[in-house]
Amino acid sequence: MSQQPDKKVVDLVETMFDPFGVWRSAREGEANPYVKLTAEILSAYAEANSKVIDAYVAAFPPLPGFAQTTSAPVVKQLNLVTQADLAALEERLARLEQRLDEGSGSAFDSIKQVLKGGSGS
Repeated sequence: MSQQPDKKVVDLVETMFDPFGVWRSAREGEANPYVKLTAEILSAYAEANSKVIDAYVAAFPPLPGFAQTTSAPVVKQLNLVTQADLAALEERLARLEQRLDEGSGSAFDSIKQVLKGGSGS
């Protein structure tokens, strides 16, 4: 029956014969404070940036409206589609769809008969 050696003894023997054991223990001991300090610095930096952005947005509330009014002439000059154009097109398509739904019975049937060569009444 063999006895299992104590884990502490095994660890001690391994570190005694490990050429980088001292370096590893020093690195592990210094890594945690460095990581904590870095995390604190980044957290403080992110919080400060957040406050600056919030202050900027609060200081310039008309900025989105200003951008929209100044970009409108450029959009027209470049012949680009605006939101108003898209809204008007959507409204027109909705009206067309409604008209097609209302008159779909007899109008489409007569068109089908004409295309098939039958007589429309």
